[in-house]
Amino acid sequence: MTTNYSSKENNIPPCFSINNIFQQILLNSFDCVIVLENREVIYVNPGFVETTGFNLTGLEMKREFLELIHPEDRNVVNMLLMETEKNNHSVQQNFRILTATNEVRWLKSNSAFLIEEGNQYVLLTAHDVTDRRYMENQLVQAQKMESISQMAPGLAHEFNNQLKGILGLSSHLESTMSKDHPHRREVSLIVEVAEQASELISQLLDFSRNASFRLKVTNPNKIISEVICLFSHTINPQIRLELNLSPKIKSIKADQIQLKHVLFNVLINARDALQSGGLITIGTENITLTESLAFSDTNIPPGEYVHILVHDTGSGMDESTLNRIFEPFFTSKQKQQGTGLGMTIVREIMTRHLGYVIVNSEPGNFTKVSLYFPVTCDTSDTEVNIVNLDDDFINRYLKPGQKPAACALESFQQEI
Repeated sequence: MTTNYSSKENNIPPCFSINNIFQQILLNSFDCVIVLENREVIYVNPGFVETTGFNLTGLEMKREFLELIHPEDRNVVNMLLMETEKNNHSVQQNFRILTATNEVRWLKSNSAFLIEEGNQYVLLTAHDVTDRRYMENQLVQAQKMESISQMAPGLAHEFNNQLKGILGLSSHLESTMSKDHPHRREVSLIVEVAEQASELISQLLDFSRNASFRLKVTNPNKIISEVICLFSHTINPQIRLELNLSPKIKSIKADQIQLKHVLFNVLINARDALQSGGLITIGTENITLTESLAFSDTNIPPGEYVHILVHDTGSGMDESTLNRIFEPFFTSKQKQQGTGLGMTIVREIMTRHLGYVIVNSEPGNFTKVSLYFPVTCDTSDTEVNIVNLDDDFINRYLKPGQKPAACALESFQQEI
């Protein structure tokens, strides 16, 4: 049914043609206008071409509209079209569209059903909301980061004081024990675990205070090998580790401690996903991007990168979980098995290294974590001071005139 508009009914001056007005709106609007017939594109306006980069002539050759939609959103768009065609009314929906350079753009659309000269059409008008969604997500993340930043220093300070007491006393105790002492191994483990915990606390403080990193020209294969040597002792025999490290890997500029922290976080997640055993593969490769690489809401610009891939054959994640893995305090692990900060810190560290982290997963099959570090040609290192904390905790536990070693030995003998 064709609707006729008159200039009088719409308060349009007689000197203007409404058809000309509509034509100018289509041609000059920044929004996208798409006309579909039998789900095929028969018209797009310049706004759509500007947004997507697709050639106008190519699109007019009756291309299937769903081919332009992000694979994860095709079902949503299909339901939108069915609803519009079936009930002959407008439907609003947000969905992602793939551009000519494979970039992902978010559109907020409104649909309408039209009948002209016996032919049925679906008219879609859509506004590009990609930047707005990005800013909204950044604002939410910034608010969460601010909460962590306000809370973390106090907690980290107290935890670090406790750990320094444990570390100081156990180190003194270890130094007084002979190598063949039956409990020396246990005391050495206490020292090792306390040192690791203290390092993590320092990292949390650095994270919360936006402290600078100690950036060094780094061979990523060397760091991965060091991490695997330690990590291999934390997995059960049913889990296999496989390394596919490129022998010609290029150098990156990274804080080596933070890089290890990133790798440990990712590997621990992979290990925890393999409750019944499986395979964890760690690989490196040099890649050169000649155009942007788009993943969901992340776009990696062109350039040279070192790609580190951690692939596990574990339980995987569904889309709703995958969309939240970088949220602070969100965890898919069982209660008391995860803090929900691991991947948040991973992403923050990668951002500070001008890198990117991309996660792909399929429930019941796999999870792939890709780390992209820009290749460096700079051979200079950047040294930054480490945050120092108080170390007066041990004195609280000493009796008057008692030395730390004596206090530690007394406590140890009481436990035995």
